[in-house]
Amino acid sequence: EADFAQAEDELYVAYGDGTRSLLNWNGTGIATELATLPDATIVEFHKRILWLAGRSDARTRVDFSNLDEPEVFTSTDFLLVETDDGQAITGLKSALDCLYVFKTESIWRICGSDRDNVTLEQMVRGIGAAGNQSIVLINNQFLFLTSDGDVAVYDGGITVQIISSKI
Repeated sequence: EADFAQAEDELYVAYGDGTRSLLNWNGTGIATELATLPDATIVEFHKRILWLAGRSDARTRVDFSNLDEPEVFTSTDFLLVETDDGQAITGLKSALDCLYVFKTESIWRICGSDRDNVTLEQMVRGIGAAGNQSIVLINNQFLFLTSDGDVAVYDGGITVQIISSKI
C-alpha cells in the first residue's frame, strides 16, 4: 500500500513495499521518480519539511528535507529513533504541533521547526502501531491499531487506552 503526503502544492508518494523510489506529482502530466531521495515507505509533510521513514536498510531512521525544499535532503539530516530496541518505525503523523513517530512497541515525538532545534523524545513504551495506514487523528487524539491487533486511542502525551481488544 502506498503512502501519500501533500507538500507545497505537490504530491509525494512512497510505496509500502519499498521497491520503487519516491514519486512526485505536481498536478499535471506524469509523476516524476525521485531516485536521489532516501528510500522510504512512509512519507509525511510537517512544518515545511518532508519526513521519510521505513527504510529497509535502517528501520529506525527518519530522514528529513531542508526547510521549504522537500526534494533536497542532506545526508547528515536524519534522526535515529532508539536503534537498539528491535523495533521498526511503522508510522509518521503530523499533529499537535509535533511529528509523531510510531514504532511497533513505542511512540515518539519530534518537535522543532528546523535542523537546529529538532528534539526527539519517547512518549510511550510497550505499545505501538501496526502500520501507518492504521493511524488516524480524530478530535486531536490518535486512533490506531496496535501491533497486537487491539484498537487504541492516544492523547499525544503519555496516555494510551485500549478501547477494543483483538477479537
